[in-house]
Amino acid sequence: MDSKRLIVKGNNVCKILELLSNDIRHYDLQPAENIYIFMSEKYYFRNNSQLMACLILKMEDENNCIIDIVAGGGGQGLFSSSWGAETSRVEEIADEIKDICVNKGWEVDY
Repeated sequence: MDSKRLIVKGNNVCKILELLSNDIRHYDLQPAENIYIFMSEKYYFRNNSQLMACLILKMEDENNCIIDIVAGGGGQGLFSSSWGAETSRVEEIADEIKDICVNKGWEVDY
């Protein structure tokens, strides 16, 4: 399992929810008024496993958001090795979020 936290700041950061909802094939959940969870799976042929990624967004206010990205389960296939799949998926999602932020003029911290 691997994880990463991003802190996004900027004008109208709450719009990131719409952007992620439209961009990611996922299952989503809202367990609290300011917390949103997006879950997705990706199949890896090289080790015959499904990797699950989870994004947990906590909206601090309209202009501040904390995003936790967690991926796991990529090592259930051949030799029980993930071959770095969790880390790769976390970085891939983080890069996609960073691109969205750059396009919107939002700041991203770690």
